[in-house]
Amino acid sequence: MIYNDIDSKELQEMKQQYALLKRKLEKEVIVNERMIRRSMQTKANTLRRNAIVECAICIALIPVYLWVIPQLMGVTLGSFVLASVLMVIAVIYNYYMHRHFDPAKFTTSSLLEMQKETIRFKKTYSNWLKFFGLPFIIIFIVWFYYDAQKLFQGELLRGILAGGAIGAIIGGIIGLIIRQKTLQNTDEILQQIEDLEQE
Repeated sequence: MIYNDIDSKELQEMKQQYALLKRKLEKEVIVNERMIRRSMQTKANTLRRNAIVECAICIALIPVYLWVIPQLMGVTLGSFVLASVLMVIAVIYNYYMHRHFDPAKFTTSSLLEMQKETIRFKKTYSNWLKFFGLPFIIIFIVWFYYDAQKLFQGELLRGILAGGAIGAIIGGIIGLIIRQKTLQNTDEILQQIEDLEQE
């Protein structure tokens, strides 16, 4: 009888300790999830900020292509009109890409919804280079070379082509770095979502 009372008390204490431990673990899981969600939100905010900066640069380049360069060269090049069109398309595409990819949703939405939006964003972002960026760049380079050959000669032509080549290389490197960082951020968000799903 005494052993039963001792066993019963020990069992009660063990149950209480288990319940306490369970509550602590649940709180830790909740705190951990909040921290991960905030981290994802920070990454999504970074992506949005980068897009705003890219759009501002695109908008600022339009008058440069349509007014400043023609004033300096004394002639409007069709390739720069094409570049201005590309800038407008880039701004519209950026808006479309970020339309549903709202950083504020990362603290309130379900994991499935966040995952779906992040995958959609990544796919849309990846498609930009394939379907718009590269074709426009190739057309621009060919057209710029054609315009320059037609309008300029000698040292001036070589200088313009060299400057264009250097600009294209620097722009390409910067573009690839930005692309890599953006894709890395989206992969990290997707990995964090997967980690939360496994908890």
